[in-house]
Amino acid sequence: SGGIDEILEKDKEFFWNITEHNILQKNLLSKVVPIVIEITVFTINKYKKISIETPTTYLERVTILTLCKFCLVSSAFCTQEISDHSQNKWKVIDLLFDLLELPNFDSLVKGNILIAVGDLYKRFTNTLESKNEKFFNCLHDWKAYVRRHCFRVISHLALNDMIKIWGEISDICLLLNDEDLK
Repeated sequence: SGGIDEILEKDKEFFWNITEHNILQKNLLSKVVPIVIEITVFTINKYKKISIETPTTYLERVTILTLCKFCLVSSAFCTQEISDHSQNKWKVIDLLFDLLELPNFDSLVKGNILIAVGDLYKRFTNTLESKNEKFFNCLHDWKAYVRRHCFRVISHLALNDMIKIWGEISDICLLLNDEDLK
């Protein structure tokens, strides 16, 4: 008989099970997930071939933002394995970081992805621990807008003790001489 604490713990576990295993896997949203992933993979492949920065279409922006929101719901969804037509396999969360690595991808969308990644670090720290290097690489993006967003997200996470900065501090120090960030 734990009283109110036991009830709260059971409620917490109940809602955790719903978010982790039901919302994106066993309801109407589960029908949308393959479409979102297919459009995102198509977008990544499209921008790998483009040599100049090209704005994304409305459909691409909405799809990527939807993927970000889906990732925030469930860590099981983030770590779910997917494959494309050529049978390349990766995890859903890798799609977001693949988009961030594209040199000519829309910087406004990259900024939105970085904000979502910051939220993901708050929610699923252990899931993203292996992605730190790719996350900090955004501090070297050729667009000042992306560097600025990345720096703001990293500083927010570091100040709130959600991410530890060790060797990456040198990347942040380089931004002190960045003319675009002043």
